[in-house]
Amino acid sequence: MFNFDFVVVASGLFSRYRMPVFRGQEKFSGSILHANNIKTREQLADKNILVIGGCKSAIDMAIAAATVNKRCDMIFRRIHLILPVKLLRGLMPIRYLLCRFNVFLSDPYPLAPHGRLFQFAHHYFEGVFAKIRKKFSAAVAASNGSDLYDDGVFQPQYAPKDGLVSFPVQPIFTELKRQNRIRGHIGSIEEIVDSNTVRLNTGKLFSPVDMIICSTGHCFRFPFFSDTDARTMGLPHGTSDELDLYRRIVPVGVPKIAFLGYVSSSGAWMIDEVASHWVSDYFRGVHLLPSREEMQKEIVIIRDFVRSRFGATAPHIRFVWLEVIEIYLQDMRLPLRRTNNWWTENFGVYRPNRFKMLHEERRARDHGLPFPNQFYLSFLHCVLILFAIFGWIFSRIIL
Repeated sequence: MFNFDFVVVASGLFSRYRMPVFRGQEKFSGSILHANNIKTREQLADKNILVIGGCKSAIDMAIAAATVNKRCDMIFRRIHLILPVKLLRGLMPIRYLLCRFNVFLSDPYPLAPHGRLFQFAHHYFEGVFAKIRKKFSAAVAASNGSDLYDDGVFQPQYAPKDGLVSFPVQPIFTELKRQNRIRGHIGSIEEIVDSNTVRLNTGKLFSPVDMIICSTGHCFRFPFFSDTDARTMGLPHGTSDELDLYRRIVPVGVPKIAFLGYVSSSGAWMIDEVASHWVSDYFRGVHLLPSREEMQKEIVIIRDFVRSRFGATAPHIRFVWLEVIEIYLQDMRLPLRRTNNWWTENFGVYRPNRFKMLHEERRARDHGLPFPNQFYLSFLHCVLILFAIFGWIFSRIIL
């Protein structure tokens, strides 16, 4: 037995494959595998393959299967927005969406420190933002090329806020789709009819089928905790996949333990970086937790938001990232602005190097000193400078 003052659990987000059970699968003579069990392309060669799922791992599996075979069929329940690696007809890399301005166009994340302009705009002009998101979907379609959508399966008819967004895909996916080597189908497997025939709930038959690859996600579990302890700490247990942690980090009513790395988001690596500083401050007693009632209230608010927007469980917040980071920064009383001017702050790609001064900022805060690199060239400063320059030029011309 070992005694420790504090415990940090950072064991990874997933622990068990989520495998569907198909009616009649005992008749199937081929292989039914989870995507994580596909290790080499040789496993896929010379096979007729069905891929179940529509997100990143399913797309990767479809590309691998179609590369070594004549074709591969993808089956998923809902139409997904297929993001290319470059938007605006190949002119803008998709990484430029990882900026504050893009977050400004999204739905407000509960309890985040949104500025007054953000709150005002989303309160009075939500219809404008809905139209912008619709235009974005149209831009994605134009970037991929209209022939990608000739079957209507990959047509981006949803806005990104609906959560049906696949990760950026390489051009090889669209090329294989154009060659009809990747074919998409809306539906789900209703029954495996015989040793090599599969029927969808739409009535469509696939035969022969040699392999079914299930890109169907994972069950979120902590197998090293008992079911009772998991329930006490708000961890997934039994049939529940919820992660009921305050700030997605600490359990309610169980001190001196923290969980890191359990936010599934497009900016997870940056969220985890800032969260590690949050945990350090929490263990040092720099910031105190609110009451149990307030923590439980936040957990419910976030859970309801995630379910209503993404139809997913609490860890999965999809494209939400900056708001979570800024909640942690606000808790630690650290600057939300991470650059020295308004342009790069709002329109520059939000990269991990924005947090390189977190240690120094925390030391300055602890000692009551000014934060390093505190100067910030705001939009108002720029306007005043331009007025001053034009005024000087005007005065020189008059004189």
